[in-house]
Parts: sequence; structure tokens; C-alpha cells
Amino acid sequence: MAQEDNGIFKNGEFIKNSDAFLFADNVNIRETPSTKAKVIANLSIATPVKIISKTNDTLTVNGYNTYWYKISFDKNGSKKTGYVWGGFISVFTTTTTNDSGNNVCFLFTITEYSEKIGFTALLKAVVNGKIVSTVSVKPHDTDQNNGIYSYDIDGKIMSNKGLDNVKKIIVISFLYPACGYSNGDVIVFWNGKNLIYGTESPSVSEAGIFNFSSELIFPTNHEGKPNKVIRKEETVNYDDDGNISSNSMKKIEYIWDGKKLVKQDND
Repeated sequence: MAQEDNGIFKNGEFIKNSDAFLFADNVNIRETPSTKAKVIANLSIATPVKIISKTNDTLTVNGYNTYWYKISFDKNGSKKTGYVWGGFISVFTTTTTNDSGNNVCFLFTITEYSEKIGFTALLKAVVNGKIVSTVSVKPHDTDQNNGIYSYDIDGKIMSNKGLDNVKKIIVISFLYPACGYSNGDVIVFWNGKNLIYGTESPSVSEAGIFNFSSELIFPTNHEGKPNKVIRKEETVNYDDDGNISSNSMKKIEYIWDGKKLVKQDND
């Protein structure tokens, strides 16, 4: 199915001619970009589609405002085209197989927005067209929007990195190419049946003022510890001449108990 690191979602929009998958189930494909337009097809979750073009029409659902897209898809052996709201398309998709040999499709997209909490996103695990697990994710955002998301979103799937009772680790990456805005990764664990939220590794910088970066260290990495995830943070501050005025390092350790990550109290 999908290839990881396909990078189909840039600046809050799908890239033209990208291969994507439907995030929602029973999606109505319309004759024109409107909820009042004629339904020409009804497609299942994880159906592959191709992004032909972005329209100028938008729709707001659960506070999230994004574009309609013209797509192509296969229906009963023939190629068809139609329109679908962008919130029904997965911005990042990857797959694995379960112990029974069935494909597990992981779908991710922005699902809602409110002024109080900002954006919310959802990662789904789908097997044979059925949702078997979901987990909520708080995506990075600019805090300066009206329900319009403007980050790049990408991701990849990794091995268990030495963690017990973990089959795969899904990494979701958020990038905004401007100073002063938070970027970084969120990790989610897949144990073969359920998705489990892990933690994040944020970074942010302001040119000539400061730079904060972090990375996650797993048991199989250098400096790794058995059944622990370590977040290694570095903060660098600069003076008015652009020279380093201070540099500090910090490590935060999380214990993986086989079911969840628990932050370790180092005090």
C-alpha cells in the first residue's frame, strides 16, 4: 500500500499528483466540490486515491478548515474522478503486517480545531477495512490560525527498538519552516492489537537568540537503556554578537512497562 516518507502534505496542503488513502469510511465522492453536489461514489476507509488538484473551495468540519480536492480512484475496474474534502484524506499512511499475516494500515490526519485547545489529530490502525485501534495526537501548530493548518506532516515506521511488547513504532513528524515555531516528532507504539501514545521530541529556534533541540534514544541506540526511552535535550543561547552565551544539556527518562511510557522521577 503506502510508502513511508512519501511527504504528500506540505504547508497544510496535499501535493498535486500524490498517491494517498482515505482516512474516513463511507466517504461520499462528489461531482463538484460541495456537500450539496451529486454523490458519484461511496468509498471505504484506506481506499487508494490520487490527488489531481486542489480547488479554491473550502469546508469547515469540527472547526478544521481545509480544501476540497479533485481525485481519481478505481471503481469496479474503471478509473473515475470526483471531489472530496481534504479532511477525509490521510496526510500520512504506512503499513505493516500482524501476526496473522494481514496488512495493518496506519492512517493519520488532522480531525478538529478549537480556540481553546488548538488542533487535534488522530492515528488509526485499520485491518481488512475495519478500525481496530485509534489514538489521539496533539500536532504542532503556530497558534496563529483560524482552523487552517499550515505545517508539513510526514512520518515513518520503525522496529520496536528493543522495547518489550512492541511490534512497531510509528513516528509522525511536524515541520514549519520558520523561526520561532515548534517542530518535532511524536511517537506511537503498536503492540499488534492497540496503538499506544508514547512521547514527543520537540525543537524550536530563533535565529541568533536561542536553539532548543531534542532527540529520542531507544534501547538499541547508543546511550540506550533496557526498556527505557530517553529524551535528550539541548538548549543553546546566544549573545548580541551571535556567540554562545550558555549551553545546557538535559535527559528525561521514560520507563516502558510493557503497556505505557511512565516518566521517571529523577529528583
